[in-house]
Amino acid sequence: MQKNEKVVALIAPSKQDGILKEMPWGVIFLVVGMVTYVGVMEKIGVISYVTGLIANMGNPLMATLAVSYVGGFVSAFASTTGFLASVIPIATPILQDPTLSANNIISAVSASASIVDLSPLSSAGALLLANVQGIKERVFFRQLLLTIGVFIAFGPGLALLLFVVIGMPW
Repeated sequence: MQKNEKVVALIAPSKQDGILKEMPWGVIFLVVGMVTYVGVMEKIGVISYVTGLIANMGNPLMATLAVSYVGGFVSAFASTTGFLASVIPIATPILQDPTLSANNIISAVSASASIVDLSPLSSAGALLLANVQGIKERVFFRQLLLTIGVFIAFGPGLALLLFVVIGMPW
């Protein structure tokens, strides 16, 4: 089905029987649910609470690592671009520390949040999952989750090492 046919089907469903049956509803509901979940976390004050914890850590390297892990974990369930707008304020106490480069801290946090974009629970990964061909959807879903688990486990530490400890130029 062509792109313009899908638009017509959404505008005039009676003209295109069956288009609604072809929609990846499971993926759509998954993304909507995860975005709602992240919104609720923000609304009830989880972001403010985590910012307070980060501010009280005392060690800027460990605080940067903690923010990077939070960024990687939460971004696996939400859109990275949207999440970066809320994770950077969490890092505000670290960004004000004169012993570390603010650019390198933001680079480490952004890299940690971005490497998980293939998560089937985020918008980009869900689109990938919705369009998978030649492999069973559940198998592909599990493979993506395993890959993202590895990225979440090792990515923030590697980003901290490269951008903050070594100070890799970007």
